[in-house]
Amino acid sequence: MTKIKYTFNHIAGSNRKGSALLVVLFLIIAISTLSVGYVAVSDMELGSGVNMSLRVSMEYLAESGLEHARAMLLVPQEASGQYWTGQTQMQLGLDDDFYDVQVERDSDDYRRYSVKSEAYRNHNGENIGLNRLKAEVVLDPAVALWVGQAWSDNPNVTVIGDVSEDGNIEGVQWPGLTRDDYVTSYYVETDSYSAQLIAANSIEDWSGSGVWYYDDDLTLAGNVEVYGTLVVNGNLIIEGNDNTVEAMKNFPAILVFGEVRLEDAASLMVEGLAQVRDRVVFAENAADAHLKAKGALFIRDGGIESLGSGIFDVDVIVHPDLAAIETW
Repeated sequence: MTKIKYTFNHIAGSNRKGSALLVVLFLIIAISTLSVGYVAVSDMELGSGVNMSLRVSMEYLAESGLEHARAMLLVPQEASGQYWTGQTQMQLGLDDDFYDVQVERDSDDYRRYSVKSEAYRNHNGENIGLNRLKAEVVLDPAVALWVGQAWSDNPNVTVIGDVSEDGNIEGVQWPGLTRDDYVTSYYVETDSYSAQLIAANSIEDWSGSGVWYYDDDLTLAGNVEVYGTLVVNGNLIIEGNDNTVEAMKNFPAILVFGEVRLEDAASLMVEGLAQVRDRVVFAENAADAHLKAKGALFIRDGGIESLGSGIFDVDVIVHPDLAAIETW
């Protein structure tokens, strides 16, 4: 009897095992490929998330720089110069995030400032995530003239800045500085000084620095220069030309507890805060008389008047930095 070997079934079984092995290998390769792709996508998403967080952080930090500048411009007393010009490598925390601020004042309008803020993260000595913002800061209100009565435009008076009539601008009040605030003693930083008495009731071709005072009517007869503060416990009479009072930083320019009167061909230049109790008046015979106040002019009980029909002019220009004062 002939025996038949069924080698076909045995061969077919081997092929099935080989096919199964190939399928498994393909599955492993596919799974590995998907895993690598998944890891790559996850890394990209993680990187995008970090970049987004960095971008948002730098945007907020740059905005903080603008707010920092605005706050500093409101208190020029704190600046080492006339106004705060900015600073570099400032931080809100103790991390590696920094911001730089640059401030420039308008050369024609002292109320306007251009502010640039730049935020960045320092990573291994390299600045990354750089974000820049730019803004214009306008001080509003910025009072140039404060009068204790109703104000009407005068063709002889030019005012660059806001006008406050009897305190009608909220938050801007009469300074209320007194003679004794400066005459008794005054401070420059931490050092105390005594005010100096002017020897005569009329001065000409004269200069002085610091705080000077006179307890009666005082006449500036021409070519008088004061760098500091002039305190007059009476009327201040201007008779000659080329009279100048320039305030020291954080000090008023003039305190007059009476009126300021300008005579014929008289001129007075004031840089800083001018506080006058009664009025500014041009005498009846005044012609070609000039008053220029750069900073702020505050007149408590009156305004700017003329007793005659002579030619005169007044220029009042707001300068917030010069008008800012500090008291103790």
